[in-house]
Amino acid sequence: MTNVAGAFHVLLAVFIIGPMALLPHTGLRAMRNHDAKQVSGLARTVAIFSWASLLVFLLGFAAMGEAGASGHKISFAALWVWLSVVLYAGAFVLSVFVVVPNLRRGAEEIESAAPVAEGDKARRPAAYSAVAATAGVTTILLVVVVILMAFRP
Repeated sequence: MTNVAGAFHVLLAVFIIGPMALLPHTGLRAMRNHDAKQVSGLARTVAIFSWASLLVFLLGFAAMGEAGASGHKISFAALWVWLSVVLYAGAFVLSVFVVVPNLRRGAEEIESAAPVAEGDKARRPAAYSAVAATAGVTTILLVVVVILMAFRP
């Protein structure tokens, strides 16, 4: 990519999409440690990064437009483009509407639970499994998007 929008698209993908994909996994550790404050903070942070990822999405279309102006025709009809859009949309929806609410629910459950003594094995919050599964799927979807963007099959 030799255009400004393309450069910002890649730069923001690293600094916005990366945390969007990885922070929920940190939330899982905080849930295991029964740290409600950290889980709550991570829910807020994941929500911010997820919504900010829309900027990366929009810059991708701007990069396509700039590439067309410079003679490198990139069409939405290309398999790698529309498949990336669909996979990103799935990751966004899972992150905003499943991961974040379940992180919040996990924080609330931890706050309302009895304190855990040092060294005791405590029960994981009920939201733990939902966060683990959907965060994993979200990360896989975003990895596939990166692969599609890099190799453009």
